[in-house]
Amino acid sequence: MIKVMALGNVLMTDDGIGLKVLKEIEKSVLKVNTSIEVIYGETDFVYCLNNVCDDDIIIIVDGSYFEIKPGTVTVKSLSDCSGEFHKTSSQHQISLVDMIMDYKNNIEVYFIGIEVAIVDFGASLSDELNHMFEEICNGVLDGIKTIINSKSGGKNA
Repeated sequence: MIKVMALGNVLMTDDGIGLKVLKEIEKSVLKVNTSIEVIYGETDFVYCLNNVCDDDIIIIVDGSYFEIKPGTVTVKSLSDCSGEFHKTSSQHQISLVDMIMDYKNNIEVYFIGIEVAIVDFGASLSDELNHMFEEICNGVLDGIKTIINSKSGGKNA
């Protein structure tokens, strides 16, 4: 099954961008393929892991810090990252990607990162990401469509 999972903390400014974007585009995502499951994992990696089954295709939507232009949408397959995401983890937990790879079998993981401008206390996005919000939503939706179409031979289910 294809599962689109949003991570982040909406109380930490741009860290919540993945959650806010997926909430905005959820109906459009479900139109791409009605069997997609949308999961709002926030910061609860154990909840996310419990929603992953062997043979799933996981698309993680989250804020990123690749030191590129804020608002840039980056789409990467975990298999193409040469361990790039395996080394990242929060201060208090191992990373979701590490847990998926350690505890699940035959999983494909894709990462759609939205470059953050500011991560600080606050429930609003930075002005920079707010001004680009529609463009960011379109970029994330396009990334999801590209991944799904590559799995279905270009056919929308």
